[in-house]
Amino acid sequence: MRIALEVSLLSLAMLAQPLAARAQCTLASQPAIVGRRASLEAPLVLTPHGDRTAVGWVVPADSAGRDDDSAAVVLDANSRVASTLDAEQPRPGGGQFQHPIFRVSPVVRSGALAVNVDARDDGEPNDSAVVCGAHRSLLVETRTTRAGFVSSYHVDATYQCRLVAPERPFVFGARAELDARGRLSGVIRLLAASDGARAMQPLTWQLPVRGNRSATEFAAIDVLTERNALEGLGAVRVGDVGWFVVFRFDNALYGGWLDPSLAPIGALSQLTAPPLRVGIPSLATNGREVLVVHAARRADNEPWTLVAERLQPRAAPSAPQRIALTAPRGAHLFAPSAAPLSNGWALAYTMGPLRGVVRGRDKQHLWLAALNAQLAPRSAPVRVTDDAGGSDGRVLSFGTRIQVAYMGGQDSYRSVRAASATCQ
Repeated sequence: MRIALEVSLLSLAMLAQPLAARAQCTLASQPAIVGRRASLEAPLVLTPHGDRTAVGWVVPADSAGRDDDSAAVVLDANSRVASTLDAEQPRPGGGQFQHPIFRVSPVVRSGALAVNVDARDDGEPNDSAVVCGAHRSLLVETRTTRAGFVSSYHVDATYQCRLVAPERPFVFGARAELDARGRLSGVIRLLAASDGARAMQPLTWQLPVRGNRSATEFAAIDVLTERNALEGLGAVRVGDVGWFVVFRFDNALYGGWLDPSLAPIGALSQLTAPPLRVGIPSLATNGREVLVVHAARRADNEPWTLVAERLQPRAAPSAPQRIALTAPRGAHLFAPSAAPLSNGWALAYTMGPLRGVVRGRDKQHLWLAALNAQLAPRSAPVRVTDDAGGSDGRVLSFGTRIQVAYMGGQDSYRSVRAASATCQ
């Protein structure tokens, strides 16, 4: 379907909605390229720094033999680049990873831009290391921390960890436990540690191992992949209450509360269940509640729509609630990101084909909508992307100002683009 027709149908549908209590979102700046190459295999990560935004991403390996690398920029309130760690330019410590990078999380400390990197790395831990099995946090650049996960032929091979809160370093992960004979016990133990810890601490939360439970430790190197992988790990801090952690496991979403010391508050909750298929979750909080938003569908032949769950502090999640966004027939809505507003939420999402390969004029585009406190759209969404299209946007809110960053273009490797918007 042509994008012009998509826009026309969407606009007509939105004009039919009631005009009362609308909160219009408008673009304050046009999208601009802030990074030249980014991999769709890893998400953009946005962290606040005063009234500025730090954006981190993975620079993919190239034909010249350079491995995956990290990159980050700090954007001012007008989406202009204020400082950068540009992986396209040689720098000490750059390009040291010989394995895939999973996520780059930017931080700004004492005015210096740095990155935490989840990657495979064979280095030895130093005095600043956080160790999760073979997952280590290594100081490899000035004020720049990189964390690595390696599959090695011992019990540590059954760990999986990710940095889930870059602005307040916090590592969350899992360990596939072995019995006395060195075989899988059938239990995946969840773990947590702050940036000041030397090792991950086991939680009371656990999950069942799916699939082959008779494997020895040597055959269990990949046990935390496929059905047993913890995907889309994320966490948000809600004041003095503590953290809410969420992830996807075996096509269902799980979440739970940890107090400020990272001790569990109650049991791990299952937010969704089959036959509902779910996408990678995105988290946001307004300090009063947590919003979990993700794509969902019930069958492979159905288009993806957007669904959310709301949680009061230390409480169980609400039932999944569909977000009633209008889309052309057959169009997919996916890759959402939310940020709080004083009267609701700002929601960015991708609409279009699942794969960004251009077929005629059928492209992926990023849209921005304002939702009220009950998650109903308050206005027609605004298209953020230019004619080149794009996807996988992330948003942060600064009052009524919304900072948007996304993957521009339609190919596997894309540019990083940024724009500012206002939602009243």
